Amino acid sequence: MGTSLATVGVILGLAIHEHQVQRQHELAVANSVKLISGVPNADILENFDTIRALNQAPSPDDKLLALLE
Repeated sequence: MGTSLATVGVILGLAIHEHQVQRQHELAVANSVKLISGVPNADILENFDTIRALNQAPSPDDKLLALLE
């Protein structure tokens, strides 16, 4: 009886310890994500004008439009 009780106690202790380790890991990951999400991406800010210029459409070709009329 005593050995069975000790075995149950050890298994219960290991399960509680594993749960605590898993919870600490989850909190560490959450804190890392929170920290990283607050930092702006420097590459995007440095190349903002270049990226914005890529999204602009070229001006219309007046000569081509005159030929189409």
